[in-house]
Amino acid sequence: MIPTTYRGLETMRGEGLQKTVLMITYPYYPANASGAHRPVAFSKYLPLYGWTPVVVCKAYTSKGDPQTYDLALAATRDVCEVVRVHSIQGRFGKRLQDYAWGLLGGGRNDYRNPFVLYVRMKQVAEQIIRRRQVDALWSTFSPGLDHAIASYLSRRYNVPWIADFRDLPDQSWQNRNTRHIVQQEKRVCLHAKAVVGSTEDLSAKLRQRHRAPVYTILNGFDPDDYADKKRHPELDQRFTINHFGVLHSYRNPAVLFQALDTLAERGVIDLTDIQIGFYGEHAGTVSTFAQGYRCVSQVKIPDRLDYHAMIARQRSSQVLLLITGHQQGGAIPAKLYGYLASQRPVLNVPGDGRGSDRILRETGAGISSDKPACVAAWLESAYHAWKNTGRVPFRGKASAIEKYSRKIQTRQLATILDEVCGQTDIPLDWVHTASERGLCRR
Repeated sequence: MIPTTYRGLETMRGEGLQKTVLMITYPYYPANASGAHRPVAFSKYLPLYGWTPVVVCKAYTSKGDPQTYDLALAATRDVCEVVRVHSIQGRFGKRLQDYAWGLLGGGRNDYRNPFVLYVRMKQVAEQIIRRRQVDALWSTFSPGLDHAIASYLSRRYNVPWIADFRDLPDQSWQNRNTRHIVQQEKRVCLHAKAVVGSTEDLSAKLRQRHRAPVYTILNGFDPDDYADKKRHPELDQRFTINHFGVLHSYRNPAVLFQALDTLAERGVIDLTDIQIGFYGEHAGTVSTFAQGYRCVSQVKIPDRLDYHAMIARQRSSQVLLLITGHQQGGAIPAKLYGYLASQRPVLNVPGDGRGSDRILRETGAGISSDKPACVAAWLESAYHAWKNTGRVPFRGKASAIEKYSRKIQTRQLATILDEVCGQTDIPLDWVHTASERGLCRR
């Protein structure tokens, strides 16, 4: 018997809803991870556009996934039929699985790894597709097992499939292993009816290696997460600059530290007024970047927050820190969209020269710069505004920010689903205005 957990089996059905999409996704709530929010939002809003989602995902537990399991998200009611499939629990079980998979000749990033979960999710998904009408399949990378399962089902049951890529294995660097994974990607996605990237730069790479039409559906924010006034606390009394999430090795906040030290040496700011928080990161990682700077004394490493507490903390911050770089290969950190919805000014250093910088320019929500002098000038203005009024002003344009709503992104997915099922065509003007609509076709 396959161990599964069923929660919220009542499917959201509206008048005239007849189309069903089976969504295969490793990450899903109650995982507080950037990869989980995209499939959750799609499954939430697809019924608005004529699609009934059924989700097959990994079952996250507090014991097996202590870094990502979120109690508040676990208490949230599912918005559609969700089947959660349990993986091997415990450190010993996972080591045994890795060892067994190694003997079989697979790599850690193989499209069927973790193998036991791959087998279980595949069996559950096949049970669903046998007992009910499924009109389309959707899966998301990473990990690759999502696409491997969807590819099998598409070929076996002749159901059109959309392969979604939140990230690419080779977006930041390439080595022997990443090239191996890309080759697997090409083979697995050979039968996909459509491929979707999460940024225009990533979609450009996908077009080079897939024959199926490639579209772009950007990430976004769920407006419902920001609608509760109780989660909109008063702004911090101190001049807080807060970053949320992981600090990758190629995301270096040195420009910020240099700018703050310059302002302190000139006597423009009082460092004791300032607090720089890195939420969700280890102290050792941050200290590596901050070592040697005068402002290091103002750096704090608070504990990781649950999802809703993180949103509240973002909304109470004076400045939100985004750290990007050219090495991220066209990916846009998912946190940027939450920053926009938080309606607090964003400081992006040193900037990626691509999507993140462009979004901040279009929305007016902040600045991007790799020049300490430019960052220092912006911080000086923000600091004086805070001194005089108790807040750093937010000058983002609501109309520009609104287009990054998950509702809008889901409408784009529904249109692609309709097209792969032969029910509609993508409007031709979407091809010519991809940068404005966030959806483009080869």
